[in-house]
Amino acid sequence: MIKKRLTILIICLISFLGFAQKNEDKKKLTQELSENACKCVDSIEIFNRNKSDVIKDIHGCIDKYTGALQLGSLLSTVDELSKTAPEVNGKKQVNLNFNTDKDSKQYTESYNEMERYMMKNCPSLKKAVNVAESKIEKVTKNEEALDFYHKAIEASKKEDWIEAIKNYEKAVKKDPSYTYAWDNLGICYRRVGEFDKAIDAYKKSLKIDPKGKMPLQNIPIAYIYKKGNVVKNSW
Repeated sequence: MIKKRLTILIICLISFLGFAQKNEDKKKLTQELSENACKCVDSIEIFNRNKSDVIKDIHGCIDKYTGALQLGSLLSTVDELSKTAPEVNGKKQVNLNFNTDKDSKQYTESYNEMERYMMKNCPSLKKAVNVAESKIEKVTKNEEALDFYHKAIEASKKEDWIEAIKNYEKAVKKDPSYTYAWDNLGICYRRVGEFDKAIDAYKKSLKIDPKGKMPLQNIPIAYIYKKGNVVKNSW
């Protein structure tokens, strides 16, 4: 990847150097840009969306204003750089390299600076991050796992629980983090009286998503069925 580099050549009179941005100016700039980025984050729809999409939008809001902060940070160094800058025709010549590559140290430092400020001062960012981090991907991006899942669904509609179990087991083998498959596998095991296996499937789902409603609701039911089955078989 060819890194884009924009070189800004600033030729300024010595008498104008006193107007270069100082630390206080940079802090003010960071605050103003971060507040704008915060408004952007506040407009993000954070519910009923994938975690990755929310995070992408958050990064987009911060990225939108990072370049301005990056440039402001560069300008704040003009005063110091001018001390050793060459003089051409009685004027100081200061070269500032503005790196537009997002992998560059220059860009990363400005991005991180704004992100740190926002994490302390932007409630919208904190809320968006917390919601995004609490999201568990219950579905799968594994096409094979998804195919087995749909086959299991079709088998369940026909009440062919054994066939459904086979396909759900294949689905979680392809993607062990597929919570929906674990949940439904537990239901199918319960249907055929395999209560211990049902409970185990629900527990595996809970390891992935500790707040999963289906396993939390079904584990007690499975234990009740198991207890009733033990009593029945003891007669």
